[in-house]
Amino acid sequence: MFALAALITPAGASADGSADVGSISGTVTEEGGGLLELVCITLYEASERAWTGHGTTADNSGAYRLEDVEAGSYTLEFWDCDDRFDHEIEWYNDKPTWEEADVVAVTGSVETTGIDAQLSPITSTTVHVTEGGNGSGHVISDPPGIDCRPVCEAQFPWDTVVRLTPTPDERSYFTHWTNCDEVQGTTCLITTDTVGTYVYPSYEILDSVPPETGISSAPESSSSTGNATFWFWTDKPAYGWWECSLDGAEFDACSYPLHYQDLADGPHTFRVRSVDRFDQRDPTPAEWTWTIDTGIPDTGLTFGPPAMSTEPRATFSFFSNRQDATFECSLDDGPFMECSSPYTTPSLPEGTHAFKVRARTPRGVDPTPATRSWVVDTSGPLLSIVRPTAGTYVNDQPVGGVGPILVFGYVSVEVTAVDPQSGVWSVGFDVDGLSVDSSTITRQGDTYRFPYRPASPGPHTITFRATNGSGLPSSASISLVGVPAP
Repeated sequence: MFALAALITPAGASADGSADVGSISGTVTEEGGGLLELVCITLYEASERAWTGHGTTADNSGAYRLEDVEAGSYTLEFWDCDDRFDHEIEWYNDKPTWEEADVVAVTGSVETTGIDAQLSPITSTTVHVTEGGNGSGHVISDPPGIDCRPVCEAQFPWDTVVRLTPTPDERSYFTHWTNCDEVQGTTCLITTDTVGTYVYPSYEILDSVPPETGISSAPESSSSTGNATFWFWTDKPAYGWWECSLDGAEFDACSYPLHYQDLADGPHTFRVRSVDRFDQRDPTPAEWTWTIDTGIPDTGLTFGPPAMSTEPRATFSFFSNRQDATFECSLDDGPFMECSSPYTTPSLPEGTHAFKVRARTPRGVDPTPATRSWVVDTSGPLLSIVRPTAGTYVNDQPVGGVGPILVFGYVSVEVTAVDPQSGVWSVGFDVDGLSVDSSTITRQGDTYRFPYRPASPGPHTITFRATNGSGLPSSASISLVGVPAP
């Protein structure tokens, strides 16, 4: 609701005390003399439809007064500004528009009275129907009044249920209504006593014929290049788009000209379909099939060593898609040298190695050689005994000396195990041929240890065993003499 507050100053005087202002007053009632709940009065310049900043509302008796109005020519708008808006807008002297309104002259220090108005109740609703979509058809109303396409309107008395029914033309179909009080099937229902002076239902009718698509430019059916460019068209270009597919892939949005680069040798199929603005897709996409033969060979491997090999030599088998191809091989990033399949490497040291092979024809060489990397692992883990070493140990403390290892009480046996190729897979200790309980063995990094207490005086042999990821074992042994505690 919009309400304007009047400026309250003594009649004939402005807010700053000057005498070049006047006032306007009158009464606003309903046609027939009835009172209205809320009426707004707005003051405009007579020469142009510009609001002066003056406005007010009528009181409970319909009386109003606009004060502090500068001398000049004006016209007034009277309007029902409650929530219902159920009366016609009136310009002064019962005129329907500003252009036709009578002029009210205001003189300084004078109150212009008798500027009255009567507002007529609105007894009908205008139903304005709009058709959307790319199809065609018309709509009729019950009760009669609307029978047109694509935009029309008619007035209906209040407290009337207006039924609007669309009829699509041939090759079009109805989709939906909007801004209806209720929809029953394809019929829109408008109840005029629940709406304002205007209501704007709309409906959509679509063309039932999907778009057609064509290819206007494509590569030759036999092409010597891996690049391809396509141009295409649709019979419904407005607000539509295209979807493309290459070699059976899912359709994806695209546009022309569409470029493909570095396509592989062999047959290819391109498909394109247009989609209109209403998401209708061409059910028979345009299609183009062509074959690429660049003469550039491709290379593949059919046999090679496993990723982890215990053999110092490796054998490879390979092929090309070109019958006239020869091959070139490279080992460990060395230069490519002529070779043939199968190819066996020389004996290689432990570590990671790489093999590449490429095919060559008179028209070029494969730019993407076939490759294989693998690790040669021919020996078990590297073992090193850290302690005990030569000399005497008393309760794990070295007390010097050289020669045989003598152990009084106990000693911590420590051994390191590393395998740069495949890693250490398992470890264990034996004492005089009997396995040590694994729960007594601890690890810190590459070091493994367990506490050894000779079970009896005399010589003993401790053996450390380790296996790497390739299953290759290693072992290291030490001999010591157990001495009874003094």
